[in-house]
Amino acid sequence: MANIDISASMKQDRFNQSFQGAIQDRTYTWEPTKVVGPNGNTDEQGTHKLVPVPEGEAFLDGYAVVTEAFTSGGAATVQFKTGSGNFTGTLAVAILTVGTVIPLYPVASITATDGVAHYVDGTTITEETVDATIATADLTAGKAKLCLRFLKVADLQIG
Repeated sequence: MANIDISASMKQDRFNQSFQGAIQDRTYTWEPTKVVGPNGNTDEQGTHKLVPVPEGEAFLDGYAVVTEAFTSGGAATVQFKTGSGNFTGTLAVAILTVGTVIPLYPVASITATDGVAHYVDGTTITEETVDATIATADLTAGKAKLCLRFLKVADLQIG
């Protein structure tokens, strides 16, 4: 299974702010069969880094909206995650049809630092990304909009 970082090729489509700019909404297009990463195609099995969590921010939640049905050369599955925590269970490619809305939110398995750009005293210690893991078979088609919300931890007065 190839592990591919395609975050540099993910185009941000839209950007909104709320709560005086502390919460930011960003929309991205994920089209795995159209992007080639440094180690190969992002439609291949493996964990693919889709969107970096911006420095000083934490991933709150979001949605993936299927805009083009996903297909595979077998019984592929997709799972959205960050770090060691999962945002979804394992999703069979057969349910990823046009119009499917997939909630992306931290579940019990996510630790306090999963999804956070590990912000401590104004310094990003490690990079964090929103990922998609493709398993069982490679994808042959599919496209989704990722609508993600981030909290600007760096702008909050803490302590």
